[in-house]
Amino acid sequence: MKRILQLITAYFSLSERQSRAFLLLLLVSLAALALIFFPEMLITRQREVDPADVRKLDSLVMVMEKSKTVTQEPFVFDPNTLSADSLMLLGLPESIARRLVNYREKGGTITIKSDLKKIYDFPPELYEKLVPYIRLPERKHEKIAKFSLDINKATPGDLERIPGLSRSLAGRIVKYRDLLGGYIDKQQLVEVYGLTGKTLENVQSVVFIIPGFVPRRIKINKASVGVLKSHPYIPENLAEDVVRYRKINGKIESKKVLARFKSIDEHNFEKLIPYLDFE
Repeated sequence: MKRILQLITAYFSLSERQSRAFLLLLLVSLAALALIFFPEMLITRQREVDPADVRKLDSLVMVMEKSKTVTQEPFVFDPNTLSADSLMLLGLPESIARRLVNYREKGGTITIKSDLKKIYDFPPELYEKLVPYIRLPERKHEKIAKFSLDINKATPGDLERIPGLSRSLAGRIVKYRDLLGGYIDKQQLVEVYGLTGKTLENVQSVVFIIPGFVPRRIKINKASVGVLKSHPYIPENLAEDVVRYRKINGKIESKKVLARFKSIDEHNFEKLIPYLDFE
């Protein structure tokens, strides 16, 4: 190496430091050229796969796949409430179980037994096996179970007993009830997102409202804009007008005063009044 440096220094009339830099650059350049023209130098030669190893891996995959579809004896169930894991215990492939749960979470409901076959790729032979265990009517005109629920006290779990009502819809009914301050009319259930058709009829036929029920009321002369606009019947511009009026004119004495607000929603006005406390 020292001899090479001396030759470079003498031939190119360079200093010792310059000769070292030149030699380093030369070596890097040669290495780069070698990799360009001989790329196989970077490729590690792979060992050929033993066919016996392939068979072992295939067997392992089959065992793992079978473990995902372990089933037990069928049991009575409602496809609108059962979890994905429990659906798999009934024999549903994981992909179908997840598809059914996603369908429910988006607001879909299984109203009658045969609706299960509408779930994409649902195994026909499995459906025939499970039909006797599905806790749903065979036909749409069949009467639902005879029981009743206080809509202002029922939990999502209570509501799930209603045929065709999914867990997500039951949760929405309770959440909307909390936003309102309680249901004062069963027709308000129409306002629950996704609750329509036969499922809505089923719910309205089962639930009841105790006579004389008084909903939670908002103190209109004290509540902030945030509290006011959190109610489904009070838009943000009305909430702001109420607070602004109080600052300028003082107390809102009655619904007649409120009715003169330009921002009042005439469609919801009469429905809103029972939820307001003018004291």
